[in-house]
Amino acid sequence: MLDNHYDFVISGAGLVGCVITKQLDALGFDVCLVEKSKLDKRKEETRGFNTLSINHRSKLIFEKFGLWERILDISYPIEKLTLKYRSNLSTISFLSQDIGINELGYVCDRFKLLDILRDEVTKLSKGIILTNDKVSSVKRSDECLELELSSRKISTNSLLISDGIESELSDMVSKTKEHIDYGQKSFLLNCTGVFDQKHAIQIFNEFGIFALIPYSDNEMSLVITIKDEYVESFFTNSGPDVDMIKGIFQQYIEDIDNIKHMSTYSLITHRNENFYEDRVMLLGNSLQLLHPVGAQGYNFSLRCIENIIDHLITHRKLSINIDSLIDEIASDRKKTMNNVDVAHNVLFKGGMISSLLSYASFKLMRVNMSLKNKFLENILGLTNYSYKD
Repeated sequence: MLDNHYDFVISGAGLVGCVITKQLDALGFDVCLVEKSKLDKRKEETRGFNTLSINHRSKLIFEKFGLWERILDISYPIEKLTLKYRSNLSTISFLSQDIGINELGYVCDRFKLLDILRDEVTKLSKGIILTNDKVSSVKRSDECLELELSSRKISTNSLLISDGIESELSDMVSKTKEHIDYGQKSFLLNCTGVFDQKHAIQIFNEFGIFALIPYSDNEMSLVITIKDEYVESFFTNSGPDVDMIKGIFQQYIEDIDNIKHMSTYSLITHRNENFYEDRVMLLGNSLQLLHPVGAQGYNFSLRCIENIIDHLITHRKLSINIDSLIDEIASDRKKTMNNVDVAHNVLFKGGMISSLLSYASFKLMRVNMSLKNKFLENILGLTNYSYKD
């Protein structure tokens, strides 16, 4: 065991790594956060608004962790969610008040959230942060993990890997990684307009998924996920086809102005088979990158952190009764991936069977409030969780 020994080393100071570092430090553990870059803020004028959805369960987790007060200042509430599949006959709306809460979730800018979380980890009581550094190799021994960093050698009881999509350390935990190419592209547009406030909308049609996500009373993000063969119908080298996009949202928006094309990426995702192996755990995008339908990715990561912290409050060591923790996370992960896969396969792919299933499901939920509320609790991660406001 080396002189510089820590209870936990966290690789990656992103949205996941910062949260778990802060909570481990709050529990009195010796922690070391390793980040390959500096923790500088991005300049406001260079980044625009980059949409991140925080559901009600995640809001409760941030409250539990003592972080919500700051995050609330940069967040916009969503009280209503409408899903529309093809025609008005397959449309359903969910209201927060139906399950006794004030909001279904919030929308915030991921870069502002990252700024807050990185500021919080600069206030650690006993933990340290190593920037411009990274874990290059890990050697397992009976008593600890010996880590070779770019600048030094340290040791730890447990290594938590949250260093992103291209993690070089994930092979330590999972040799099998599934890559999924959906044959789709996702576009993020920011714009202004007149629309129903605090109301998020997802429209599923033959072209793809068109989501309207307000982030102020007159500003919104349009997250448009289109099958590759239809991309040129909506986007050209000169930018988005505003008339085509207005036509999709015409039922919900009176006007769209000041459209800014923020980002585009191909939907190629991955899922590591395993997330824990001999004192090393994968978290966040190092573990998996999910399809954006349902906005499940970051919300699932926060539930993982909550499970880990609750486990440590009881046992003080990750290795004690680890099977119970693994089973709990694995169960939530399986359900989350199934939700994403079902939503994509039924609502996105189209076809007669998908149309019949969507129409029947929406109709059944419209007449059965109990079933509708259970569906809503499921997608918000609130099943078997105490959540009433």
